[in-house]
Amino acid sequence: MALNEANGHRFHKVLGETTLFAAGGFQKCRPWHDWRRQAGDTRCLFTRGATPAPKNDYGVSAGRNERTQHLSPFVALDPWELKAQGVPVVYHINDFKLVCPSYNMVSHGHARERCHNAKFWHVLTEGCYAGSPGSKLVLAAEAYFHSWLRTYKKCVDRFLAPSRFVKDKLIQNGWETAKIDVLPHFQQLPPGPPKEAAADAPVLYFGRLSPEKGLTDLLQAMQHLPKVPLCIAGEGPQRLQLEKMADSMGLSNVEFAGHLASRELNGAIAGARLTVLPSRAYETFGKSILESFAFGRAVIASDLGSRRELIYENQTGLLYPPGDVEQLAKQISFLHDRPELTA
Repeated sequence: MALNEANGHRFHKVLGETTLFAAGGFQKCRPWHDWRRQAGDTRCLFTRGATPAPKNDYGVSAGRNERTQHLSPFVALDPWELKAQGVPVVYHINDFKLVCPSYNMVSHGHARERCHNAKFWHVLTEGCYAGSPGSKLVLAAEAYFHSWLRTYKKCVDRFLAPSRFVKDKLIQNGWETAKIDVLPHFQQLPPGPPKEAAADAPVLYFGRLSPEKGLTDLLQAMQHLPKVPLCIAGEGPQRLQLEKMADSMGLSNVEFAGHLASRELNGAIAGARLTVLPSRAYETFGKSILESFAFGRAVIASDLGSRRELIYENQTGLLYPPGDVEQLAKQISFLHDRPELTA
């Protein structure tokens, strides 16, 4: 957003159902009525994230709480009102909501595509969402509601996918190719050149601790690498289970660092030998890969989803078959024992 504003764009930031950011600061508003009044003066809506626009255009950026289900896809903004007012809408895709009611195409810790071609009822039976039966019903209803009304297909003028993989998934599920562009995420670089890792630098995983992230695979791989230190940074619902698993395996080489603030995390990445992304989920992009590259660190990742678009094997990292613990251990050992390749 700051980059857009620095280049002459003007935005109203709609951060919730009743908060509007205008020139005078945050103001409470009645979304439907206030938005209707402002829509006629708006050139373009960017939803789910700020995206580039022609210089000096006037836009609105809509944020969204990912844990909230509702029948308005643009939070406080009525997409049909936008359509009636002739306001173009750009949808910046950060999850798989358009093809998966639970947003992530994951079930029981693995990538799944049971809802392919709008078979959204699977969210009720597949066990892919941990919420109550009522919340699952709301997810399915929301998906069918917008599918039947064709809300997104009629009201969104351009979809921005963060990877070719996401674009391909949308096309496979019947979305119009011509309306989807690929715009990868950006990554800010540190001020100085990357520093060489210390001799005892650990392997680093950073991210959410949940079943689909493949951390049980990583711990099993570390059983074969007792002399290789591993730091797991992050929080999530699986942390206690993972700590018990590491303890039962006698993994004295594994440290759980918990949540790290931005500066601490940057220091952890810069101080790592390499980073690892063992996820069993597709992921729309894999931002942790870019963050690792920014500090000159190679990445070992499961060969799934968009990872192959970012990792060039034997150049910027290594890929391995998802869930293949033995191969993951070999890849970690190979790079950890050859610091000249990860410098």
